[in-house]
Amino acid sequence: MQHPKLANCALFFWMQENRERIKKPGMGIADHAKAARIEWQNLSDKSKWEKMAEDDKNRYEKELKLYRNQL
Repeated sequence: MQHPKLANCALFFWMQENRERIKKPGMGIADHAKAARIEWQNLSDKSKWEKMAEDDKNRYEKELKLYRNQL
């Protein structure tokens, strides 16, 4: 069994959903990240993505426990 994939943060899940919407033609990676960061900081309700991150953290902890028991 391979080491479990690390848990993702709320921002990561939000970026997965919003990457294409934020991305503009000719926009570099740094500009894209800056625009995303500003939008994320101004977002009033992050609960959807925070829940996804919490669930992923629980998944990671469960998989890590199984992994360690097999060593």
